[in-house]
Amino acid sequence: MVWNCLKNLLLQQSVKNKNSQTIQDDEICRRFLFDSNQFKNYQVKHQAFAPSRKTKNVSLFLKNRFESDEEYLQTRAAVSQIRGKECKAEGEFLACTVDLVRNEVGSFLGRQQFVLELDEHDFSHHANLDKWPSEKAFQKQLQQALAAKTKLIIGSA
Repeated sequence: MVWNCLKNLLLQQSVKNKNSQTIQDDEICRRFLFDSNQFKNYQVKHQAFAPSRKTKNVSLFLKNRFESDEEYLQTRAAVSQIRGKECKAEGEFLACTVDLVRNEVGSFLGRQQFVLELDEHDFSHHANLDKWPSEKAFQKQLQQALAAKTKLIIGSA
């Protein structure tokens, strides 16, 4: 139900890469941070990238696919309303960072593990970090490496 509300809002908005079904290396990925345990001292903490217990992935928005900052901020506000929490900050990184992190953490990951892929319901704005390894220790290593390469943004747009 929550996702359907957000999906409908996003589908109504026009976007630059509306029909693009691949994520380019230079696309800006943003993770909305709702809890203070996800960042500290101007750094994103690894907890910001903990996979959802329900979906087993990490939700991201592709910033440059929004036509304007206003449109992006409206989406951020809508997500906050749906979550019932204010978005306190955001974590930003380029899409190519996922490949860098996967290679940095090690060869224990198969080719099919830990990927950034477009959301199957909204490929115009939304992506997921998906196919996490089942071992918690490996998940944490990936989270820490990604957090270390993520820029903390406090404020809007």
